Amino acid sequence: MAPEEQRDEIDEEIRAAQFERLYGTVRVELVRGRVDSAARAAAELLAGWPDSTTAHELTGDVAQARGDQEMALAEYGNALKLEPVNGDARHKFTAIVTAGTPERAAALTEKLLAELPESSLSHELLADVLLMQSKPREALAEYEKARELGAASPDAERKYAALRLRSGDADRRKALLAAAVANPSQFTRKKRAQPIHAVLLGLAFPGFGQVYNDDYIKGAVLFAGGTLALILLLSMLVFSPYEAVVRAHSAHPHHISLSQQLSEVHEALASFGVVQWALVFLAGAALTALYVYGVWDAYTVAKRKLADADPLGVG
Repeated sequence: MAPEEQRDEIDEEIRAAQFERLYGTVRVELVRGRVDSAARAAAELLAGWPDSTTAHELTGDVAQARGDQEMALAEYGNALKLEPVNGDARHKFTAIVTAGTPERAAALTEKLLAELPESSLSHELLADVLLMQSKPREALAEYEKARELGAASPDAERKYAALRLRSGDADRRKALLAAAVANPSQFTRKKRAQPIHAVLLGLAFPGFGQVYNDDYIKGAVLFAGGTLALILLLSMLVFSPYEAVVRAHSAHPHHISLSQQLSEVHEALASFGVVQWALVFLAGAALTALYVYGVWDAYTVAKRKLADADPLGVG
């Protein structure tokens, strides 16, 4: 390697080491709360590397720690001019712009848009400001411009999708309203299924929630299964033991005290065999499963119907 190339390589390594030292100093001093010391290191870093997005972003962090929002905004903006896809700088810049009043946010956004008219960030921020001002249609147009200019941020994509859905619902609502006004005889009022009502009815007995959701076949099946399981449980645990007690005292049925009845019922239950207890367990498990499934199904179906219901409640 030629001596000049060696010197250049050594110089680059020295500069890289200086950059890392100053970068670390700024970060450490900010964590320790020594803002003035961090500001001196950031100024030295920015003077040595004026085209570094990291230097501008760190200077913005120092300015924000000092409470100088205008300088922080300017430095984050400089970082974005050098590297528009810098996610940290975009987030910090957006946080400052949208933290103030809508009027201040609009002024800052207009300034950025004048400096960076072809930047997706400028249009994203303008869309955010328009949302703050309750102008969803204008915001949707700006999000579309941002997506056309380049890769929009995930947050902007999420807001764009939400606005598209909202605008679609609004158009559908207007169309339905116009149709209902033009020809009201073609529309009838629909019952809106409420999930909480379906759950409460499902808790009352299996199948009731399904009937509430107009799912009559499933409701009948659940009701029949629940009824059979309940009858089996009552027969095994209540009717059969009491019938045995009554038969044992058939000669003098009115001379049995309540405590004696309960005692003999307990003895009858204690005499149950494995098969009898297995039937009780199966009936109880079946009834519990029918309850759980009935409540879950009633809730999910009612929730889906409520989501699919037209906004006018007619159809």
